[in-house]
Amino acid sequence: MQTIVRNETNVSLYLYGDNKTISIGSNSTTVSDGGTLELIISDCNSSNATLHTSVENKSDYVGSKYKYDGSTWSNNENYVEPNDA
Repeated sequence: MQTIVRNETNVSLYLYGDNKTISIGSNSTTVSDGGTLELIISDCNSSNATLHTSVENKSDYVGSKYKYDGSTWSNNENYVEPNDA
């Protein structure tokens, strides 16, 4: 697995399988599968985000629920569960 984290907080924003190609550039981040572009993340770039690879899977993963410091997962104390209204 691989995760994209926000540099300032280590909050994990995205978690992807190893089959995805993730490129963090100076203006944006792209996610591709087999050479096909799937997603452009315009608010993640090389100045504010880091890609970590060889990350263990979190079975209950939700974006922003966890932090990843490069070796260890921890709970994000500021995460609020969405309200299923």
